[in-house]
Amino acid sequence: MKPAYLLIFPCLFLSALPCKAETGEFEKAQQMHSKTIQQGIRSQQKIESVDDEIQALQEKIKTQQRQLETLGKYNQRMEKLITHQNQELARLDVETKRVTHLDREMLPLVESMLDNLETFIASDLPFLPKERHERLVSLRAMLDRADVSVAEKFRRSLEAYQIESEFGRTLEVYQGQLAETDRVVDFLRIGRNMLFYKSQNNKEIARWDNKQKTWLNMDKKYHREIKKAYLIAKNQRAPELLLLPMPKAEQELEAKQ
Repeated sequence: MKPAYLLIFPCLFLSALPCKAETGEFEKAQQMHSKTIQQGIRSQQKIESVDDEIQALQEKIKTQQRQLETLGKYNQRMEKLITHQNQELARLDVETKRVTHLDREMLPLVESMLDNLETFIASDLPFLPKERHERLVSLRAMLDRADVSVAEKFRRSLEAYQIESEFGRTLEVYQGQLAETDRVVDFLRIGRNMLFYKSQNNKEIARWDNKQKTWLNMDKKYHREIKKAYLIAKNQRAPELLLLPMPKAEQELEAKQ
């Protein structure tokens, strides 16, 4: 009986070994399956992440393409603007050279204008001598000023000519000192044709003779008409036709006409 027992035991032992081996393989298979699933999940997550990145990059590319298109249009506009500015700079350069050339020509012209104006005033009736002299002095001083443009010098010189021109169309009464005396009298300027003065007591009236460069006392028969002219010039009497003594040269000229 003993030999039979010994033969059976090894068989039972050997029959139990395959059951444990199958269990181990199953657990390994489950672990591998679980690991594969986890890897798949991670791979899917990576794919989704990459897809999000791709979409973000696509949106960024579209945005940059729109910006690039906008910049292209802006550059085209700026090129036109720069071209126009270059043309304007070229025009200004030509104008600057022309103005510089004109300045060199205008300054001697202004000096000549003032010389002629001074000569004219010296030969004209001696009315408002202080005002006219100071205007000339101011214009002369302006010529040497670097802070005044040549155009402004020309404008102010032309303005002085206009002022002198206006004197020929107006009447004016003003008070002043008789030249080379201390006497204060009332002057009457009629255009730039006649200049009278009247004493403060209204008894003396004289007319300037520009040919002789002196004052000529007026005959009393003219006093009434001359006094009317004073009132008209001061807007104290309505304008009317006056019989005033004209210089001899002008009378001869009117007779010829």
